[in-house]
Amino acid sequence: MGPFSAGLILIRGAGAPDAFPGDEPRLFATLREVYGLPHDAPPAAYRRLADTWRPYRSWASFLFRASTFGVMDDREGARS
Repeated sequence: MGPFSAGLILIRGAGAPDAFPGDEPRLFATLREVYGLPHDAPPAAYRRLADTWRPYRSWASFLFRASTFGVMDDREGARS
């Protein structure tokens, strides 16, 4: 289990479904692909996007991140 999963478990366990993990590279990569954000988008762009998911930002983040589980990342030659 990595930092992203551990953080979301902590957030959900604390009963805080409306938190956005603002420093998760794989989540950011998925959001860039889905929403067409530029590769150099600042963290504020991701936060603004996540604001539209209120009051369930942690769940939305988890689902976006989980959607890439097991998908080959050709850029890194490793599994996401």
